[in-house]
Amino acid sequence: MTPGGRKPSWDEYFMAMAILAASRATCERGRVGVALVRANRLLATGYNGPVGGNPDCLGADRCRRTADGGCAETAHAEQNAVAYAARYGVDLTGCTCYLSGYSPCLMCAKLLIQCGCRRVIFRKPYRDTMPLEFLAQVGVEIAVYVGPVPRLAWDPPEPPPTLSAAPDAARGQMPVVNAALSEWEIREGEGVVWPLVRVDG
Repeated sequence: MTPGGRKPSWDEYFMAMAILAASRATCERGRVGVALVRANRLLATGYNGPVGGNPDCLGADRCRRTADGGCAETAHAEQNAVAYAARYGVDLTGCTCYLSGYSPCLMCAKLLIQCGCRRVIFRKPYRDTMPLEFLAQVGVEIAVYVGPVPRLAWDPPEPPPTLSAAPDAARGQMPVVNAALSEWEIREGEGVVWPLVRVDG
């Protein structure tokens, strides 16, 4: 719910997802997240950061520089989201791109055009307006998001629930959890066995 106690609009909902994606970024020049959406369904997310396999950008001393002084390490959030979709065969034709911060740079604007994006929503215009001209010329709808902005805060982890080993008769009821050392939560009175997913900090 929003601070006013109402259900978020779709634009608010997906902008919140873009802002959540940005929380994964480690670039100290700016953290950006993207959500690519079609028919109110999430297709892909992305955030800016080094290419897969390279260490996170945690300090300027780790960033190699291009000839003009820019960061050579970072792939932009839009690039990562589109690349993820391509890798897994997700069609982006007709999608909407929600950007947690600035409008796209020229390279990312071209990439969004080429993947079939039809709408771009951002919170602030980028210093270079040429990318917006490229988008407008090919009919991509451009919009500035002016709705409420969710504030992301991480609460401390909760203590784990009481666990017991799954009874032999229960194995196989949940097809994705068949490992011998799986731990299960038994809910008394419900007759349901739930797998527990452990998250390492």
